[in-house]
Amino acid sequence: MIDRRFTLPSGRGLAWAEFGAPAGVPVIYCHGFPGSRLEPAFAHRVASAMGARIIAIDRPGLGASQPCPGRSIAGWADDVRHLADHLRLDALRVLGVSAGAPYALACAYRLAERTHSVAIVSGLGPAQCLGHAPAASACALTLRMSATLPWTAGVVAGVLGVMARQASPLLLRMLSARAPERDRRSLNDGEFRAMLAASLREAFRCGSGGAASDLRLLARPWGFALEELHRPIRLWHGEQDRTVPAAMGRCLQRALPACHATYLEAHGHYSLAHEHMEAILSRLID
Repeated sequence: MIDRRFTLPSGRGLAWAEFGAPAGVPVIYCHGFPGSRLEPAFAHRVASAMGARIIAIDRPGLGASQPCPGRSIAGWADDVRHLADHLRLDALRVLGVSAGAPYALACAYRLAERTHSVAIVSGLGPAQCLGHAPAASACALTLRMSATLPWTAGVVAGVLGVMARQASPLLLRMLSARAPERDRRSLNDGEFRAMLAASLREAFRCGSGGAASDLRLLARPWGFALEELHRPIRLWHGEQDRTVPAAMGRCLQRALPACHATYLEAHGHYSLAHEHMEAILSRLID
């Protein structure tokens, strides 16, 4: 892993990490919630073998990136643009995993002229997709509470932060307990489990404020219409996903004008990226 820092024109600090082949095809990685730039560590060997250079960026207030008061999901694309200019990247390939999906789509919207390809994996949908998800699913409950009672986002983020920093084994056991079989297999894989624990701890490096802000933004309108994204987008979702139900993926697919979707029957939320990153990256960089 290569761990880097960058100062944006505004003076705010941005942190990112690189995995895979240092001289490979660059892929901007948008991490999940709560997550950090450490998340794609599990894909390092696969990316190295296939010549992909994964550039994973901490969102404001998460990990080592400084907070940005008043930030928006659409505005994330500006941070990506500045970093891409700094790294001299022209054609952008963007991968959004779980809650990273709206941030990847924001790049397709705001950086359309530079975005070569976009992939969404187990992606969270906008508020209008909540009606398609089971009411008792984790994402539906959390997002509905954050939308109607914004203060609850701080409570959720605070609890997650304490558990991630002080009781990550317990948090991972809780995730595994309600997960489908394929997800439990991934969550019990030593390397993948260590990556997830490290990424969760790093997400709360500076407290829970960044995660709370992220959660509130995910529960609101994203600042752009999915129907305006005419760039071809590949979507991958597991039919057994109990964290972000596949119904959300289908809602996203219907809203995106040029979306090619792949639904994998046996996979859940974690196993899809864990076991199929080679196929996902190959489509993205081809």
